[in-house]
Amino acid sequence: MLCDWTNGSNAVLVQLLLSIDRKDLAQTTYQNVKKFGNDSILVQAMEAWIGLKTVCPPSPFFHLEREEANNKGSRPLHQSYYFYEELYQLPSGRTPAVLASHAAAHLLLGHVDEAKADIEEAVQQGGEADGDVLAVGASLGMEGYAQ
Repeated sequence: MLCDWTNGSNAVLVQLLLSIDRKDLAQTTYQNVKKFGNDSILVQAMEAWIGLKTVCPPSPFFHLEREEANNKGSRPLHQSYYFYEELYQLPSGRTPAVLASHAAAHLLLGHVDEAKADIEEAVQQGGEADGDVLAVGASLGMEGYAQ
């Protein structure tokens, strides 16, 4: 079985690959790590990150593209949503970072009101300077966020 530091380094690798838009290599890395144990929280996090990146990003025509995108990638997106929903339900899980990711999943699923509520809660918890909170808030077109 892979040790924790190996999972950790692979998680960082997946993050780096996703940041340079190499979803194919991130998916390959994830699949290789998953062979050794998919119960690890890091393996589940990798799956969630890839799932959020798999669906097309919000655009002015997102409401028209959403159905097509969900048909192509609904399983990864729903898996991402469930991962962040589990974190969200934990007593200490409602951190600005988790709320921003939960909001992103809601947004990609077309649940705009729920996404806005998550961003508002993240700001109330001191996440107004968090990059993810700012990015999702701007994607939602919320007042006070850069357009």
